[in-house]
Amino acid sequence: MKRRLATITLMLLTHTVTASPAGTDLTQMGIEDLMNVSVTSVSKKEQKLSDVPAAIHVVTADDIRRSGATTIPEALKTVPGLDVARIDANRWAISARGFNGRFANKLLVLVDGRSVYTPIFSGVYWENLDYLLQDIERIEVIRGPGATLWGANAVNGVINIITKDAADTQGGYLKAGGGDETRGLVGIRYGTDLGESGNLRSYLKLRQQDDSIDLNEKDMGDEGEFAQLGFRLDKQKSRDQWFTVQGDAYRNTYHEINFADSLEFPFTETLTDSQINAEGLNLLGRWNRILKLDSEISLQGSIDYNDVEIFKYSSMELELKHQFKPLENHEVVWGLGYRYWRSSIEDNTYFTAAEKTRSTDNWNGFVQDEIIFPEKNIALQIGTKIEENEYSGTEIQPGIRASWTPSHGITAWASASRSSRTPSRGENDFILSIDTMAPGTVPFPGGGTNPMPILTPPSARTVSMQRN
Repeated sequence: MKRRLATITLMLLTHTVTASPAGTDLTQMGIEDLMNVSVTSVSKKEQKLSDVPAAIHVVTADDIRRSGATTIPEALKTVPGLDVARIDANRWAISARGFNGRFANKLLVLVDGRSVYTPIFSGVYWENLDYLLQDIERIEVIRGPGATLWGANAVNGVINIITKDAADTQGGYLKAGGGDETRGLVGIRYGTDLGESGNLRSYLKLRQQDDSIDLNEKDMGDEGEFAQLGFRLDKQKSRDQWFTVQGDAYRNTYHEINFADSLEFPFTETLTDSQINAEGLNLLGRWNRILKLDSEISLQGSIDYNDVEIFKYSSMELELKHQFKPLENHEVVWGLGYRYWRSSIEDNTYFTAAEKTRSTDNWNGFVQDEIIFPEKNIALQIGTKIEENEYSGTEIQPGIRASWTPSHGITAWASASRSSRTPSRGENDFILSIDTMAPGTVPFPGGGTNPMPILTPPSARTVSMQRN
C-alpha cells in the first residue's frame, strides 16, 4: 500500500537553570576553534583534535541536531569512511574500512567507555542502543586499530559515544514527532541541581517504527516498538575528586524478516517473520581523583544484562587507569582491567550449544608512553596491551605512533600496530542442526556439526599514514 508522507514535529524546551558552568558549546565555534576540541578515545586522555595521530572524526551535538537523526546509526551516516547500511526497519550493519555485516566483529563500540560488544556474535545490537540523542555530547569515531589501549576487537575502528554531564542538561525537555518511517517519537528529560549532592538527570524515550516496503510498495511487516529510560548523577566531592553514576534500561519488541531455506521438499527459499522481544539494563560508576600535579587516577566499573529472545548475556567490567608524568617530556598512561561474561542460549531450529550456559574471564593490562620533542615539534607514542582470555589465550597488541606538527593546524602522522579479535562464543560453541539438506548444497552428515571452531584468533598488522 502506497504511503503518504505525513510528518508532524513538535519541540518544547522549558526554562533551564544551570547551577554550574556549562560545557563547551561546539555550535558557537569556528573551524580553527573546532580543531582545538578535546577528544579522549585515541589515548584514553584529553588531546586536541588537531594533534591526534589517528584518523578520527567527531560527530558533535550540533551535527546530530542538524542531521535530523532519531537514532544513533542515522547520526553515524555523516562519518566519512564509516559504512552504515540499513538491513530492515530496525536492524543496522555498521563497520569501518569495509567487512560490513549484521555483526561487524572488528569494530569496538563504547558508551562512555562501557563496551556494548556482545560476546555471542561479536557485534552490536544497534537497535537496542536507543538513547535520547539530545543527551549525547559527541561521538568519537576512530577509523583504524585502537587495540593498544582498548584491547581486542578494536581491529578496524572504535566508536565511543560520550554523553553530556548532568550539569549541562538542567531543566526540562520534551520532544515529540512522527512521520512515514518513525510513526511516533517522544523524548522526555529532566535535570535538577541537588546542591552538594551534585547534578542529576533522567530521561525516557519512546519510539514506534513503521515497517519497511519492498519494491512493489508492499509492507514488509518489520515494524517495532522501542522504550528506553535512564539517569545520570555527577558529583564533585572536592576540587580534586569527582564521580559519576549512570544507568539505562530498555524493553523493545520488533519484527525481523529473513530468508531461510526450507528443510522439506521442494526445498524452496521462504520468507520468515520473527518477533524479537529484547530487554536489558546497565549500570556504570566512575571515580576520578587528582593525586598531585600531572597525576590522575580513575576507577570505572559496570554491569550489563541483556535478554534478546533466545540469547541471554551479562557482563561485569572493572578498569583502573593512572595517568602521570614521570619526566618532563614523558606522559604515561597505564591500567589494569578485568571482564567477566556469562551467556546462555535456548535450543532452536537451526543451532544449539553443547553447554547451554558458559562463563568466560578476561584479564588485561596496558601501558603507553608519549614522548614529546618540543624543539622538533615531534611526538612519539609507544605502548602495548596484554590480554588473557579462554578462547585465544594470551594476546599481545603493541603499537607505535609518531606525529610531526610543522605549523599550527597541520599534523602529519604514521603508525604501526598489531590488533586481534577475540573469537565469539558462536564461532566456538554453536552446533548447527542439519538433519535434511536440499539438493545442490554442500553435503553434511545428518545430526549436528560445528563447522568453524576458531583455533587461531584473527589478527591484523596495520601501517597507517595521514596528514590532518
